[in-house]
Amino acid sequence: MSICCALFLGTEQQSLVPDWERVCAILVSWLRFSVAEESPTDPELQSLIGELSIASQLFRTLWARQDVKQKTSGPALFDHPQVGLLKLRYRAFMLPK
Repeated sequence: MSICCALFLGTEQQSLVPDWERVCAILVSWLRFSVAEESPTDPELQSLIGELSIASQLFRTLWARQDVKQKTSGPALFDHPQVGLLKLRYRAFMLPK
């Protein structure tokens, strides 16, 4: 299961992310960016969007907002069952094509 599917469909993963609804909104806006920028006709992406649209009301709502964002850095919170709350920062670098 991809991270995107896991956050929308897996209650276990949702419990690891304290602000999971905000994270889901960010993921959907990134997904829209990827679809528009890289592969609007990619059958695997279209399948993922279809699967999530059927299975998740939250995904349908966020997808309908049509937010498109490219995010390359920010905070990430995880509530790990064994070590507790982890406050991490990430940075993604875009590679030239």
